[in-house]
Amino acid sequence: MFVGIKFNSLVHSGRSISKDMTASLVMFTLVVTTLISVFAYQTRSREMLGELHAKADAVISDTTSVLAVPMWNLDDQSVRMVGGAFAKNELIQELMISDAKGRILYSLTKAMPESGVFGREQGVVYNGQTIGNVQIAYSFENYERNKHDLLVMSIVSGLGAIIVIALATGMLLRIFLRKPLEALQLGARQVARGDYTCGFEGVTQLELVEIVEHFGEMSCEVESRERELQRVNIDLRRAERKYHGIFENAQEGIFQTTPEGIFVSANPSLATMLGYDSPGDLRQSVSDMENQLYFDPKDRKRYLTKLLKEGRVQDYELRLKRKDGSMLWVLLHAQVIRNSDGTVRMLEGSLMDITDRRRMEDELRHRALHDPLTALANRALCQDRIKGAVERGRRRDDYLFSVLFVDLDRFKIINDSLGHRFGDKLLVEVGRRLSDCVRELDTVSRYGGDEFIILLEELSSQRMAIQAVKRIREELRKTFALGDHEVRVTASIGIVMGGGDQQATPEELIQRANIAMHAAKESGKNRFKVFTPRMLDRAELVLTLENEMEPAIARGEFFLEYHPIIHYNGSSNLFGFEALVRWNHPTRGRLMPDEFIPVAEESGRIRDLGMWVLGEACRTISGWRQDVAGAGDLLVSVNVSGRQFSQVDLVDRVDQILRETGLPPDRLKLEITETAIMQNAEMAIDKLAALREMGVRISVDDFGTGYSSMSYLQRLPLDSLKIDLSFVRAMDDSQSNVEIVRAIINLAHTLGLEVIAEGVERASHRDTLHDLSCELLQGYYYSRPLSGENAAAFIKDFDRKG
Repeated sequence: MFVGIKFNSLVHSGRSISKDMTASLVMFTLVVTTLISVFAYQTRSREMLGELHAKADAVISDTTSVLAVPMWNLDDQSVRMVGGAFAKNELIQELMISDAKGRILYSLTKAMPESGVFGREQGVVYNGQTIGNVQIAYSFENYERNKHDLLVMSIVSGLGAIIVIALATGMLLRIFLRKPLEALQLGARQVARGDYTCGFEGVTQLELVEIVEHFGEMSCEVESRERELQRVNIDLRRAERKYHGIFENAQEGIFQTTPEGIFVSANPSLATMLGYDSPGDLRQSVSDMENQLYFDPKDRKRYLTKLLKEGRVQDYELRLKRKDGSMLWVLLHAQVIRNSDGTVRMLEGSLMDITDRRRMEDELRHRALHDPLTALANRALCQDRIKGAVERGRRRDDYLFSVLFVDLDRFKIINDSLGHRFGDKLLVEVGRRLSDCVRELDTVSRYGGDEFIILLEELSSQRMAIQAVKRIREELRKTFALGDHEVRVTASIGIVMGGGDQQATPEELIQRANIAMHAAKESGKNRFKVFTPRMLDRAELVLTLENEMEPAIARGEFFLEYHPIIHYNGSSNLFGFEALVRWNHPTRGRLMPDEFIPVAEESGRIRDLGMWVLGEACRTISGWRQDVAGAGDLLVSVNVSGRQFSQVDLVDRVDQILRETGLPPDRLKLEITETAIMQNAEMAIDKLAALREMGVRISVDDFGTGYSSMSYLQRLPLDSLKIDLSFVRAMDDSQSNVEIVRAIINLAHTLGLEVIAEGVERASHRDTLHDLSCELLQGYYYSRPLSGENAAAFIKDFDRKG
């Protein structure tokens, strides 16, 4: 059984040997001396026993006081240090220090002496709370030895006194004893006052020297222990202050909890972080940590599993709930504190609020994957979503998806005329409407400029994609309100299906959707096309022609043919020619305009090609006027494409060519489609007016195939309208088609314009148009397009007939 612990001290007699010996030798006999010695022995034995127990009580009290702080701070190392210091006492047989739960913090057991032991036990109390226990077993061996020494000393003293008295006088004995005893007394008092420097000079008697030696050893031991305790106490107080300061003032939230989730301690930062008034409020309010603090209770289970398995976690990110229910992200560092038997005693760690950092990371991630203007998915996210759809299609035979490539028609005109601010507003509104037309699982992305890509997932058939496109067209058909302006836009849409047995990559799908979109745009805009393999062949051809076009201009592979325009009023007269460009391709042979003009339009090379055509036509006609009889009053018509017409310097370039070639401006007619004019009617009015002011004639080409506003037609500075050949050919089918042509001719005459009909292939066409008062005719009935040489001969032939 463990017993209480006591420091041992050297016990010494407090009796006056001088008086006892003097009295014994003088007054009593050997019997009296013996009785007195026995009495003195018994009395001193009881005193030594009492002193021993008193010392034990005092020591255990000091011990519990010293242990209170480190045990309260759970500083096991300091506890063991204190226990080791006390255990150095050779008279301590057993020592055990344990906490309030019975966990042994320090234990020592020595060999059991024959004299037996007595015990002391006392609790360690801090702030009124018992936090541990100290048990010590103290040996009787020293006590028994001192008793024995005392007995021997008494006997020897008694006998010595009788002998000495018999041999010398009491006075001599007192002189020899008083001085060393006084020195010993003085040394004891100095030690009691904390002065351990006393050397006990003057003590030479054998009996006293041994006591002095033991007393000196005890003094050194006490001094050493006192200094050690002082150092330990200083370190403990310093550590306590440091820990308390860190705990209270740390910006991180610091905690200790039981494995069940009950807070043992928490600092103010943690309470503030979680929205509680104080650490006490946090401890009292949170009884179910899993549901009260964790945004997702499963997060705590995952965190505990990792922590208990590894013993600690570092940089672990969690979502927690504040007192008001709001969410915060924290960075957790934690470790497991275990008992000596390996069981979990508590969990401790720290939290850092990283909500702002996570919010910034999410924002940066969103910015990296979304268009800053429309907030739609950007190109990177779009490609990633399509990649995911492709991978799902490879895993699932029943998975079908579609990629739509949406390109706004006439957006550049709106952007240039109203300004980029309104253009941006239009793009934002278009993005919103596109998003409204699809489901949440679909993806709408801005691919660049006025191009959007839509990924439709989990489709049951191609029909679902077509239905989505129809919804988009219907939604885009509605007017867009941009400040004080109202605009209408249309879109050309390409559709490509994915999934099933297709093995296309995301890049290939986007390319195919883009090809289908361009096919839709070429077919008249505001349309949609579903990708077919033939489109890919066509796209490859277009790319090839685009790359070959620029060097073809430099090599002179392009040439002009001239299609005669006849003035018919019962008799035929040559009015002029329309210049038509051809491409003498080195490998593909003769290419017609419909094979390469759209490519030139899309690539932007139409500007260079168009100016070459204009210059070549003007030079040719100017040369004929000088060299060919009958060519003096002829004019030449040159087609101007929509992109060419939008050139800022078009008027200046035309003026420059006329000056360089010497052709009078009134001998040049520019044919512009009504679609190109109506794309930006206000700009067209100004540009056409400038050309008219120069003297150049203006004609609307392919009239009736586009959309024209009557109010704009009245304002446009035009000279003539050209009826599209489709209307002329249709006159053979029904009288109603003839009436359509009549209406166009009457409209032109009402506006004071000449009318040119193309596609005249039979005499019946000529006669009908003549009856409808159409004076200018063009078509195979009169001639196919002619080379420059043949056209010159055609002029001469007409001149001779005239």
